[in-house]
Amino acid sequence: MRHDRVNPEARSSLQLPGGNRRMDRQMRLIHLLPLLFGVFVVSYCAAAPPPVEPLPERIDAVFGRPLVFPVRTTGRKPMPEFEVRLDDGHVLVAEVQWVRVSTPPFGECGNSAWLPAPVQMEAIPADSPAAGVGQGLWVARIAIPLTSAGQGFWIGQNRYEVNWLPDPRRLASSGGGLGRAWNSPLRAGQSASPLLSTLVQPFADHPVQKWRYDLCLHGLVPGEEFDAREPGGPVDDLDALRAEVAGQGAFSPLTDQLEALERARWQVALARVWLADPSLSFPVREMLAGAVETPGGVLPLWRASQAQLDDLLDAMLRPRVSDEQRVLHVRSWLQSFDPAVAWVVDDAGLVDALTGEFRPTIGVVNLDVVPVLAFARPAQVGGPSDLSPLKSREFRTLRGEVVPGSIEGGIQAGPGVEVRVGRWNTYLSSIGVIIPVAPPGFALGPLRREWTLESWTAMDEGMDAGPSADRTSAAMLTRARLPARGSRAAVGPQLRGVDEVWHLYFEARTPAHGQDKSGDDSVEFWFGPFGDPTGAVRVYADGRVIDLRTGRNVTEHSVEIIRLADRWVVRFPIPDGAIESDGVLRLAITRQDSCGQRTSWPRRMLPGQVEPGRVAVQTQTWDGFGRE
Repeated sequence: MRHDRVNPEARSSLQLPGGNRRMDRQMRLIHLLPLLFGVFVVSYCAAAPPPVEPLPERIDAVFGRPLVFPVRTTGRKPMPEFEVRLDDGHVLVAEVQWVRVSTPPFGECGNSAWLPAPVQMEAIPADSPAAGVGQGLWVARIAIPLTSAGQGFWIGQNRYEVNWLPDPRRLASSGGGLGRAWNSPLRAGQSASPLLSTLVQPFADHPVQKWRYDLCLHGLVPGEEFDAREPGGPVDDLDALRAEVAGQGAFSPLTDQLEALERARWQVALARVWLADPSLSFPVREMLAGAVETPGGVLPLWRASQAQLDDLLDAMLRPRVSDEQRVLHVRSWLQSFDPAVAWVVDDAGLVDALTGEFRPTIGVVNLDVVPVLAFARPAQVGGPSDLSPLKSREFRTLRGEVVPGSIEGGIQAGPGVEVRVGRWNTYLSSIGVIIPVAPPGFALGPLRREWTLESWTAMDEGMDAGPSADRTSAAMLTRARLPARGSRAAVGPQLRGVDEVWHLYFEARTPAHGQDKSGDDSVEFWFGPFGDPTGAVRVYADGRVIDLRTGRNVTEHSVEIIRLADRWVVRFPIPDGAIESDGVLRLAITRQDSCGQRTSWPRRMLPGQVEPGRVAVQTQTWDGFGRE
């Protein structure tokens, strides 16, 4: 009898990613799904093909839990059940279900895009007409008795070895401070942040992502969730007993077992990190489910990508690996992440009191585990006052110093700011100049979506930045004659019919199916220095106008609003005092559409950020004279 055996040290790969940022990655998610369950070793004899065959290279199992793994079929549609034989000869019945998956569109109405939306999963009986339709995969479930745990199993004449993992509760009861291996990595009070709760809520009940949600907010300490109580509690009357017996034949989706299995795998993995080197435990948990506190609220920093999750889980669950090998792998894994992130928050909101030049506002976060010093100026320029100490996971804004350009790898860079956080450094492009305005006007835009975690850590302004085509916006700063529209008000100067007035023209597209909610669509206009605006107004598509500095409705105003079938238009006069004595106007625009999706110009904003960064323009150049 001939036996072929796959290398048991072959790499594993975790489940599906939490979601995707582009629809053209959906098929990649389906290819990842078979890797949900790790790696297996197979030995087989030449014989007729079995009715189903496991897909992953290793099947991970936990004592006391069913085996759950994806399978491929020899026919178009498998039978709902098939027989398996354990090594000790016991015959069990395995159940097959179709797990259908779908990916929410990027930036779907009502969903924040900071974390990728989790892939939706639905278990369907194999004999249902809906089984095998659409994107998904076949998954088998085998309930192995406790007395038979530790064995492999046979399908036909093919044997499959199982990587049996310890019961996490037994690990928790072993002492030695192991309980800290599953603690949440959040700092005190961070879990109470409404912004954090909102951003992670889509993962609260997800079959293969709930472990990450729980680790973030509550910790992953093994407990009763491993063997959940009966839904109705103890049966203490005859009617309840009859109902329980009658319901035993009801369909039981295996997604519940997926959640328990994935939780247990990560509980074992985190325990092994602690046992190998306790000093690595907290940094690993921060990468998996950490957070950072910003002025707008606490943001989840679930930095590990799906590939990085797969890599770590495989290394920790792989059999016959020493603690020394695991330590080396974890350290290498941690070093693969950048130790900091930096971005331009504002280009022209602040003026240097000594030089009169605009100083951009730079946001930095220290993602390292140790405190460091940070500054945003050329390295050759001195100035100890610019140095800012940063604790681990600390957010800070710095006043940058713009340089006209620098040589990086032989390429001339434009105006920008050199940022250093500890030994890490980067060069951020900045507008760095006052932009002259000339007829017919200065186009503002494009308005870009809020940062996503992926684009923010990559410091890529263009990644995932564009809204859908039916939610785009366009704007222009111009000077023209406007019809008289009432008396002087807080939001605009008096218009006298023939006066040329500086104003903003803003146009917002709206989807046809969202017309019933388009009144909630709004645009905000911000003027003056960043952090100390001279004006801030929100204009709604239904005509409401609110002064953001006072929170009051403005009943008398000079704002013109036009509603069209697929868009709405605003003509907004520039407020008195917004244009400074030297002709400089500092401004920014944000829009929040009827779905709650926010876009901004000139810079992208973080979720929860209230005030957008500004850009400076020179209005005195309109007539061909003045400062340029």
